[in-house]
Amino acid sequence: MKDRELFLNLLREAFREKAGRLLPALLGEIWDEAVAGFKNDVKSLLREVLEDELRKFMQEKNPAGKKARPAKTAGRRSGQGLAARTGRPVPPAKGKGRSSRRNQAPENAPPGPAAKGKSICKEAPAAAPTPARRPEGGPGSAPGPEPQDGPPPQKAYGVYLYCITNAGAEKLSPGVCGVDGNGEIFPLVHQSLCAFASTVSLAEFSQEALERRLQDAAWLQAAVEAHENVIEKVMENNPVVPMKFCTVFSSAEKVLDMLQEREKELRQVLDFLKDKEEWGLKVYCNRPVLKKLVAEQSENIRKMKAGAGPQPAGAAYFLKKKIDGLIEEETGQAARRCAAECHQALSQIAVLSAENKLLDREITGKSEEMVLNGAYLVSQARLEEFKETAAALEQKYRPCGFEFALTGRWPPYNFCLPPERSAEA
Repeated sequence: MKDRELFLNLLREAFREKAGRLLPALLGEIWDEAVAGFKNDVKSLLREVLEDELRKFMQEKNPAGKKARPAKTAGRRSGQGLAARTGRPVPPAKGKGRSSRRNQAPENAPPGPAAKGKSICKEAPAAAPTPARRPEGGPGSAPGPEPQDGPPPQKAYGVYLYCITNAGAEKLSPGVCGVDGNGEIFPLVHQSLCAFASTVSLAEFSQEALERRLQDAAWLQAAVEAHENVIEKVMENNPVVPMKFCTVFSSAEKVLDMLQEREKELRQVLDFLKDKEEWGLKVYCNRPVLKKLVAEQSENIRKMKAGAGPQPAGAAYFLKKKIDGLIEEETGQAARRCAAECHQALSQIAVLSAENKLLDREITGKSEEMVLNGAYLVSQARLEEFKETAAALEQKYRPCGFEFALTGRWPPYNFCLPPERSAEA
């Protein structure tokens, strides 16, 4: 009789716990279905009203038997002359007679659609001016019909910015290409700063075009790799402030304006980054391996099993569920302890460190769960110590089901703000 009452009490508690967890979800589903049904009804009603009004409007404006005249089509006009080396139009930039600047871009760098950058590593918004056109019959032009009406089509260009470094680093290794696969990389110098850039067509790199092209995985991968390749070539012997992918300015003059406006801040960043490198550590957890280890070695679980004694069938089932929940909880705690210890040990060696967002399995392509995505700015003088510490941590935690991936060196995206601002971030 006592066993029966004990079993019923345990069953009652389990049902209450289950109902407490399920009720909010069930109520949420009912509410979501009601809202979705109401939205569908509103959409259907709105569609019917719009169709009726559109039908009435068309009948009034276009009575039976009267056809609308087709619109005239504008003819082609050829664009502006191409530069001898880059194959792109090169109208002159707006000159302001700065004696402290040395614009080493291909002569007369072309304009494009972006305004001055607002932060070191953020994209500059696009706003296309009207570039000059190549006269009819010029080199590379093809004859076409005279236009009937409207302005001629024009091909706009912008200046794509990769990174900023010290002046004096104007030469790159031969064969380095821009993000579009054939753009020549050129330096833009102001005082002690040098920016590396290339000319890009806004047919490919305007905001509207990028929204379409970012869906093309093959194009995106090739463009990102080219962007990173330019930065890595520059940073072989120089500190760099890297730009985010697709930072586009309207002209070389706009880039020089930005360098002049932010000269003090950029100078401070480059001085701070000198003789330092960014490295990354990603730690992954094989959860089944770690869970098995926790079940075997946890003192709390051992005590729970030992103190339970023989149990009736129903009580034994609920005890097993309780033990499984405790194993899951302690497995999560063990994974977090590993990540915290690794990050703290490496942060003590690094000049600065940051914990980035953990990436999903869909992004990493790994079956293991990511538990740490750390970034570390390391002085070159302590780089070997940093690597040895990471290797020791890997040796300690690998038997527990953890996998380490130490990578570098990287462009210092995580630390390209001035030191006091990086510390606050």
